[in-house]
Amino acid sequence: MAPERPACRGGAGAGTTLIELLVGLSLLSLMAVLLLGGLHLGLRVWESGNARRSFEQQLERADSFLRQLLGESSLALGAGVPGSGSAPATGQAWGFLGGPAELRFMAPLPYQLGNAGRYAFDLAGHPTAEGMDLVLLWARMNPGAPGSSTASRTVLLAHVRSLRFAYFGRLLSEAAMTWHDGWSGENGLPALIRLDLTLAPDQTPDRMSLYFAPRFASIGS
Repeated sequence: MAPERPACRGGAGAGTTLIELLVGLSLLSLMAVLLLGGLHLGLRVWESGNARRSFEQQLERADSFLRQLLGESSLALGAGVPGSGSAPATGQAWGFLGGPAELRFMAPLPYQLGNAGRYAFDLAGHPTAEGMDLVLLWARMNPGAPGSSTASRTVLLAHVRSLRFAYFGRLLSEAAMTWHDGWSGENGLPALIRLDLTLAPDQTPDRMSLYFAPRFASIGS
């Protein structure tokens, strides 16, 4: 009588091991996808945070610099347009001419920009492919001449959507101080200059206003 063969358990064991292997591979693949997705999201958040901090630092530097510069603005006859040799316009001849989109004024040159002296400044928004840059032009005034020398240029604040200036003071024909869209040096210097900014959609807040006070402003009653 032939001996009985032992029951073969390899088939069931091998099948269970294969299923466990497939399940394990599936779990590893899912974990890899989740980890890579989390890493990608983390990198985007980190880059966004760095970009936000960079813009905030740029905004803080621009605000501090303009406070210093506009705080030293003064009235002086013969102020021309930086970079041009044309005669000054009415109001600009007094060294200050402000509109809603552009501000021209006279002030000493801060040490950060170079040599001392009397300079004409032009502060305005310049369109770019990504929105608008707040650009400052400046040129040293030629003594006794209405024109100016070749202008230098720097971007104070990049990638804003829009900007607008406003001026608080009392015109010669007014009884009380109020906000104006434009200002001429013929009325003295305004008490306050406001710069309204509309920032990029991903910035929080997306709107803000900066205020500057000329030190030698003529505040009438």
